[in-house]
Amino acid sequence: STERITKKGLSVPRKRDRNGQTVIRGAAGPLAHCVEDLALVMRSWLRPSVWKQDPVLPRLPFDEGVYAGGPAGDRQPLRVACLLTDGWFDPCPTGER
Repeated sequence: STERITKKGLSVPRKRDRNGQTVIRGAAGPLAHCVEDLALVMRSWLRPSVWKQDPVLPRLPFDEGVYAGGPAGDRQPLRVACLLTDGWFDPCPTGER
């Protein structure tokens, strides 16, 4: 999700120091070897100390109930989706891998 994780301190290369595409928003996020590692990172990023540093972030903490099996703890499988293309824009080669 865009704007869920702070972008403070990130640096991106820009041609002639100009901002790029604003219609397709980039999203910061972790890469990991397993779901448990991702959950650990998100627990540390989605906390009040980060929100104080970046006041535009939504105040939504990591939801342990959803991670444990659903909002009511009903142990439904956690579903993850990845949109590869919308028919207009394809991902860059590194995103396809």
